[in-house]
Amino acid sequence: MRPLIDGAKPPEGAPEFQDQVGSVLQRLSTAISAVIEAIPSRERISRAIDLQRALGIRATLAWKVFKLGSSPDLVTEVPAIPGAGALKSFFKAAASHGVPVPILESAATEVDLFQAFVKAHAGDRTTFGSMISGLKNNDSGPIDFQHRRAAFKAQSHIWGVQARTQLGCAILQASTEDPTRGDAVGLRGFIDLKRLRPDVRVTFVRSGAYDNDGQVRHTFSRQPIDPDGFSEHGIPLLTEFSTYPAPRFASIPGVNGEVSLVMEGDRVGNRSRVTCLTGDVFRGGLSRYRDEHNSCGSVRLGVRVPCEVLIHDTLVHEDMYAGRVSPSVHVYSTAGGGTQGLPREVDRLPMRETVMYLGRGSSALATPDVPRYVEMVEYAMRRLGWDGNRFLVYRCRVEFPVMPSSVVVQFELPTKPT
Repeated sequence: MRPLIDGAKPPEGAPEFQDQVGSVLQRLSTAISAVIEAIPSRERISRAIDLQRALGIRATLAWKVFKLGSSPDLVTEVPAIPGAGALKSFFKAAASHGVPVPILESAATEVDLFQAFVKAHAGDRTTFGSMISGLKNNDSGPIDFQHRRAAFKAQSHIWGVQARTQLGCAILQASTEDPTRGDAVGLRGFIDLKRLRPDVRVTFVRSGAYDNDGQVRHTFSRQPIDPDGFSEHGIPLLTEFSTYPAPRFASIPGVNGEVSLVMEGDRVGNRSRVTCLTGDVFRGGLSRYRDEHNSCGSVRLGVRVPCEVLIHDTLVHEDMYAGRVSPSVHVYSTAGGGTQGLPREVDRLPMRETVMYLGRGSSALATPDVPRYVEMVEYAMRRLGWDGNRFLVYRCRVEFPVMPSSVVVQFELPTKPT
C-alpha cells in the first residue's frame, strides 16, 4: 500500500475505505505477530499473559498487543488497538529483549501506515471506529460462531482427536518446462494435534491436480520437499518443522490419494500432542489459462479433523496469472464423498468466509497460529530455487471449521495470450 500524505484526503482514484481497510488492518496485525514470534522465550507465547511475562510490560498493554497480533477479525477489535505511544513502549521492550531491528522497523512502518490511513480517511480514531461499525458483518449466516464452537467440542469427543490449527498452503508458479502449465507446492498438516483416545485415526488428504470436471488430462510429477522425511515415515513429512522425535505412523492407503494414519503408542491428551507438517511439489499439474476443460483455478483444503483454527493460504507468483488474481472462498459439504474437480453447487454450505490479500513476499505469512511458518515456506522455496519475494499472498482464516467439509479458494483463469 502506498503511504498516504499525513492529514490529506485520499488521492483521486485511490481504493475506497471499505476496499482497503481490511488489508491495512491485516498488514498491521501480521507485523505485530512477527514481533511477538521473534521474542526470545523459553516457552511459546500463546497467551497475553505469556507476552506480559516475557517482556515485563503492563497487563493491559500485553492484552491489547496480543489481541492485535492474533485476532482473526480486526474489524471487531479496532477499539482495542493500542495507540502509537503504547506501541512504541511495546517496541522498546521487545528491542531490549533481543528482537531483531529489521522486524521492529517493519512493524513500526506498518503502524505509521495505519495512522496515516486513519487520518486520511477518518481524521481521528473515534470517527474511524464509527466508520468501521458500518462495515461489520461478522455472522456466518445460519451457522453461527457459537454453534461451530459447540460442534468442535462434540466432534472432538466423538472422533477422539483434535488440533489447534490445520494448515493448508498452496504456492503456485509457472512451469519451467511448459509455459501453459503451472507448478505447485502443497504444505499441509496440523499444529498441536492430540488424541483423546488411543485408537483413533487421522486422515491426511494428499494434494492432487485435476481439471474442473475432476479428470486428470495432463501428466505431472510429485516429489516430496523433504525426501528423507518421506523415506523414513511414508508421508512427505517436513521433519525440521514437525515434532522431534517425529511421531510414528502406520499408514492405511485410501482412495483419491487419501492416507489414513494411525498414531502409534498409547499416549492421549497433552502427552500425545504433536505437530505434523507435510510438503509436496507438483510439476506441471496446473492450468495457467482458460480452456475447454478449465474456467477457473481452485485450491481446496479438506476438513477431516476437528480443529480450532484453519489457515488456508494461497501464494501466487506475480507472473503466474499476469497479476490478475481476485480469489473468493466457498465452503462445501463433503459428506456425499467426491473430492476431485470443482465441488457441486448443491453441496455449498451457508457460510460467509473471506480471503484477505496480505501483501507480497513470504514474510507476510507470519501468524501465531503456525509457529515458524515463514521459516518453513522459505525453506521449501530454497529447496526448489524459487524467489519468495515475487509471490502475492492471500489468506482465508476460519475459526472452528465444520467437518466434513472442503474450504475452496477459487479464481478465474485468464485467456491464453495470442
